[in-house]
Amino acid sequence: MYIETQAPTSTVSTEFLFTDSDFSKVRAMIHRRAGIALGEQKRQMVYSRLSRRLRELRLPEFSSYLELLESRQDGDEWQSFINSLTTNLTSAISAMGLVQGAVGTGENTLSYAVQLAQSQISSFSAAQSAIRDADVATEAANLTKAQILQQSSVAALAQANAAPQALLKLLS
Repeated sequence: MYIETQAPTSTVSTEFLFTDSDFSKVRAMIHRRAGIALGEQKRQMVYSRLSRRLRELRLPEFSSYLELLESRQDGDEWQSFINSLTTNLTSAISAMGLVQGAVGTGENTLSYAVQLAQSQISSFSAAQSAIRDADVATEAANLTKAQILQQSSVAALAQANAAPQALLKLLS
């Protein structure tokens, strides 16, 4: 809520007379009608935007425009007043919507890429596991083959050792 005080009137050499009191009234009116709180730094923006309305309505100063608004509590001029002061906000909201759309598109693309990478990692792990399983099976078969060869060799050697022993037994 804005409290109006009798501030000294300050003016700058401009097309229309725009006093501190006028600016305070504009701030109070836009806050009351649209809930928008304008800071002191918005003075030039308010002057610039509302000057267009003064030119269109052929009014000599801001106080005349503010009196016109106060005399018509409803109507098209109030809408023009609010639109004049909120145009950039509406444009910014529209621009933000476009940016959000682009971010959403990027987010979806990134999500797809992450899912694809996870799927590829899973496939790679499965293939690696199958290769290890095949290697283990091959090595197990090679081990069994080596054990059979070793046992055959031991048996053949034992048989070869047994033949001379049998011959010596016969001879004695």
